[in-house]
Amino acid sequence: KTERIHRLLLHPANADVAYACALGQEWGENPERGVFKTEDGGKSWKKSLAVDDKTGCGELAMDPKNPNKLIAGMWQFRRWPYKFESGGPGSGLWLSHDGGETGNRLQPEDGLPEGEETTLQLAPGPARRLDRLGELIQLGGDARRRFAHDRRLERAGQRLAPLGELDVE
Repeated sequence: KTERIHRLLLHPANADVAYACALGQEWGENPERGVFKTEDGGKSWKKSLAVDDKTGCGELAMDPKNPNKLIAGMWQFRRWPYKFESGGPGSGLWLSHDGGETGNRLQPEDGLPEGEETTLQLAPGPARRLDRLGELIQLGGDARRRFAHDRRLERAGQRLAPLGELDVE
C-alpha cells in the first residue's frame, strides 16, 4: 500500500526497532504516508508521525547518540499525468524526543525561515550528532527560493539557531 519508502533507519542498540520514512503513493492521496515504526523486527508497523493523506515523509534523521531524537522532513506532494505539485501546508520539519511517539512541528519562532516549505533535505552535522543540522529548504510561493542552513539545536533540542545561511537560488 505504501509504495514508496524514502529511508529506513535502524535503532543502533535494539535490532527490533526501526523507522520507515514513507512517501506513499505519488499518484494519489493515501493514509500510508508519514513515519512508521516497528518494535518487533518488522513483523508489524504502526504510524508514529503523520500530517495528513497528502503529506509523506521526505527525509528522516536520527541522533546516533540519542536514538529517541528524530527529525522528520514532511513533504506534501502529488503527481498527475499532466502536472506535479510539490509543497503545501503539510510540508514542514518535525522534531520528536520520544522515538516518534509524539512530535512537534517546528515554526519560524523555532528558527526556521518564513514561508511555505516545499522540500526539505537533512544531514546530521559534525560528529554525526543532531545537535547540528545541515538542511536545504525550498520555499514555495510565486518566487521559489532555496536556502542552505547550518543550524545548532538549542534549548535541549527545541530550537534551531542559524550558524550560517546561504541563498542558493
